[in-house]
Amino acid sequence: MEQFDERQRLERGKAFQWGFFACILTDAALCLLTTYGVEFATYTLFIFAIWPPATVCITQMILRDAYEGVQASGGKIGMTVSLLCGLLLVICVFVRNEALMTGGVLVNGAAFLCTGLCFVLIGVVYWCKQLWDWLRQKEE
Repeated sequence: MEQFDERQRLERGKAFQWGFFACILTDAALCLLTTYGVEFATYTLFIFAIWPPATVCITQMILRDAYEGVQASGGKIGMTVSLLCGLLLVICVFVRNEALMTGGVLVNGAAFLCTGLCFVLIGVVYWCKQLWDWLRQKEE
């Protein structure tokens, strides 16, 4: 943690709070959905419970400049690969005609779509933030 200044530590804490809040909301929504008859395959339920809150936390860290290593060229490559993998997952779901629901149960196709969309969102937020920072530096 020594690589972070005090502001970054506070911002990371806020990002984790948002992620935790998103986790509570996601779990409550999943509980309500299952209570009212929406069924999930086990893997799909796991993915729906994990990726949206993690995405909220990661995007908050990006927007608050409270992350490490993503400014370096290796981090930029990693974020680009993540974005491309997300796009590939989304495209594969539609090209392969993956079923999102079978027999009234949300199945793995829905989990793949959720994962891909979360990866895409993280990548888009990262690159938009990079562009915003670059434009702001250019103005100064």
